[in-house]
Amino acid sequence: MDHSAPGGLFSIAGFSLAGIAAIGTCVLFAAIGVWHARRHSRRQDLDDYLTARASIGTGVSVATLVATLAGTWILASPPQIAFYFGAAGVVGYCVGQALPMFVYPLVGNRVRREYPRASTLSDAVGTRYGAPVRALVSLVGMFYMGVYLSVELTTIAQNLQVVAHWDLLAGAILVAVCTIAYAAWGGVRTAIFADRIQVGLIVVLLAVITVLVWQGLAGKPLAGVRAAQPELLEFSSAGWEMAGCLIIGIVASNLFDNSFWARIFACRNEAVVRRSFTLAGISIGLLLIPASLFG
Repeated sequence: MDHSAPGGLFSIAGFSLAGIAAIGTCVLFAAIGVWHARRHSRRQDLDDYLTARASIGTGVSVATLVATLAGTWILASPPQIAFYFGAAGVVGYCVGQALPMFVYPLVGNRVRREYPRASTLSDAVGTRYGAPVRALVSLVGMFYMGVYLSVELTTIAQNLQVVAHWDLLAGAILVAVCTIAYAAWGGVRTAIFADRIQVGLIVVLLAVITVLVWQGLAGKPLAGVRAAQPELLEFSSAGWEMAGCLIIGIVASNLFDNSFWARIFACRNEAVVRRSFTLAGISIGLLLIPASLFG
């Protein structure tokens, strides 16, 4: 194997600026997360590890929800939807990503009231409907999270391949190991702590990229699209069909996402759940608009 080739597994040794930034960022977050996990893990029981129950207010909850929503897919999916399905597809994607955040408070607060000791969705469903339904919900949840994890790691690996010429496996392993290093040790509480830092970086970087793109296009980001493919700015029937599919698919699948259920239980009270999920839904919808314009 030619390790000097741009796509080789050990092309990290080339130490490009993008590669150094990627390694430094992953190691930094791993170190911060491990530091936090060491401070708090000794005082945790299983319930606190899984839910950090009733421990966070509105600001922290909004931050961790936005960080959870704005995964690596935000770099690829919105531009692709915009490119292939135009304005209607973008509307559907924004609505689909935001809508679960308005549904969760309705369902989640009821689960909090009726099953105050539940740690996951399957706990609540199992208490209500019995072991067979618990097993079914658990299997669906694990399948969803497995697909979600695969998509996240694949996307970040592809991005690193483009900017740093890494092998896909190298990028995926780096991100997975550094994330597991603190998340598996400290549980939800440490993940929420890391999210608070990550969301700031996400917002700043997206704002910087948006400004640079805006300046590069002379303040007219849609002029090129209007000249080359004006149909993308129209609300076509194909775009609306895709919008409908996205809304149904995203809302239905996200309701089985245990990372959101953990945040439901982590909120201090029902009012915090309502405020934070609503604000997170509005925030992610607004973040997706400039991300979609890159398409």
